[in-house]
Formats: sequence, C-alpha cells, structure tokens
Amino acid sequence: MPITGITISAVEPFADNKSYGEAGPYVRIRGVAHGTLDPQAPENAGICDLDKAVRNAAGHVEYATDFFMLRPAEPRRGQRHARL
Repeated sequence: MPITGITISAVEPFADNKSYGEAGPYVRIRGVAHGTLDPQAPENAGICDLDKAVRNAAGHVEYATDFFMLRPAEPRRGQRHARL
C-alpha cells in the first residue's frame, strides 16, 4: 500500500557542513511517513499480528514510521541519480 503522507519535522546541516566532493555539504531531512497496509494482501502476510491490528473504515491498518534522509544542500550539485 502507498505512503499516504509525509510530515517533515527538520531540515538541518549534516556533519557540521562538511563538504563531500562536487556535491558539497549535505542536509539531513527528518520526519514521519504515514501509510496504510491491507491485512489481506499476500505481500503483508509476514507482518506479525497485522491481522489483529485496529483497522480504518477501508479495512486497512494505518501506520507511521520515522525516517531521515540525506541530500546535497544544493541539489543541483548532486549526481541526479542514485547509486546502487
């Protein structure tokens, strides 16, 4: 199921504004991602006790999870693609 919303709580300098090559300094973005899970979906079968969780009107389980990500402070200086 999709992420239904994101709340950003902070955008702050990372590693004391240390510069990383051509990308320069980075910022850390912290927040909370909200979403829903369908307890009947086969891909969610491995989630322990999901079938016992409270469901919303659509029959899905709502959740929230903290996240943080890094990005160049000046995005145009980044590589514009992810390295895998």
